[in-house]
Amino acid sequence: MTRRQYKPIRVRNVFRGYAVIFGFLGLILFLWGPMWFGVHLAGVPFGRAALVRVFGSMWMIAAFSAAALATVDDAQAQHRGLFWFAIGHAVVWLAWISTKPIPPKI
Repeated sequence: MTRRQYKPIRVRNVFRGYAVIFGFLGLILFLWGPMWFGVHLAGVPFGRAALVRVFGSMWMIAAFSAAALATVDDAQAQHRGLFWFAIGHAVVWLAWISTKPIPPKI
């Protein structure tokens, strides 16, 4: 019985897929997000529209960074870039989690 040989995932393809998906979603959120989520916050005219566009632009910035990392030819440099890309995502996730209120214990 022969063992099946699996090909490793190419980091370049991961970066390209990320760039396409999040670039497209960020552009859609930037352009049409205010129509879907509303425009005004309580007491801040066009506050919600600004926040939605900032999140859309953050997704596009991450997509542009991934597209740039996909062009690197050195495999070791791509893996280092993937590590720091993941660290950046973890920092954003921790910042988002820290804004959530802790529910009271009953």
